[in-house]
Amino acid sequence: MNSSALGAFINGIIPLCSLLTPNIPEAARLLGEEIRDKKEVEQAAASLAKMYHTAVLIKGGHADTGADDYLFTGKEGVWFPGTRLDNTNTHGTGCTLSSAIACGLAEGFLLKEAVRRAKEYLTGAIAAGLDLGHGNGPLDHMYRLRK
Repeated sequence: MNSSALGAFINGIIPLCSLLTPNIPEAARLLGEEIRDKKEVEQAAASLAKMYHTAVLIKGGHADTGADDYLFTGKEGVWFPGTRLDNTNTHGTGCTLSSAIACGLAEGFLLKEAVRRAKEYLTGAIAAGLDLGHGNGPLDHMYRLRK
């Protein structure tokens, strides 16, 4: 994202958010600093929450190990552990996770439960191993219907 687009995102979109869901590289770009370990993920989430007055979920799919996500609500933090799955078809994971969280909130779940349920859904969609076309394909959003 170029600088002017980033500025528009920060000034026009983030103020409308009740939850910001950057992955580790995105969170690092917003802060202008590196994020190398779990302690720095926690610090980054707290810093972003303070800067933008919103809850923050830093997604760990870009971490070197695991796929743990960290939610900071502004008052407390909670880790959502995840296992890195052997599947290259992960196109749209961030969009899927944030949409699933929004659906959980619309169903009336509190934020932590909406995140937990969304991460569970996302993990299942990746684990289902849908393989369409060439390259980095999509998740299997319909995996629950095939069980």
